[in-house]
Amino acid sequence: MAHRNTRIRSTEETRKVFGKKLLDAIRDANMNQSDLARRLGITKDAVSSYVRGRCLPKDETLLRIVSELGISEEELLPRRYDESPNTPSVKLVSVGDGSGHYFVSINVTCTLEEANNLISQIPRGSDVVNSD
Repeated sequence: MAHRNTRIRSTEETRKVFGKKLLDAIRDANMNQSDLARRLGITKDAVSSYVRGRCLPKDETLLRIVSELGISEEELLPRRYDESPNTPSVKLVSVGDGSGHYFVSINVTCTLEEANNLISQIPRGSDVVNSD
């Protein structure tokens, strides 16, 4: 796995999201916090601090965590707003000039793969159906 700078801003929200994702990943790996701590050679209190959102691990520890759990860094790192692509915010920007064209803005926070999947599902031209 190629390493890149994974530093994220340590706010209460990002620590809590990271902690929940870490706990889920530990459980998905059929481990508990003590198992992970033992395998990493760190204290159970350190793992507990990550899970409870008290602090974030250093880059080196994060790399060891994801390696031990068999997941990617992205699966643990909080997204900027941690929203689901299934619940995008949509707003009508303008109605155009009366020609029936509408301009819509859709804001979605997701991975590049999710974005490409969503974009591929947007109807083109005559595929758009007026639901009125």
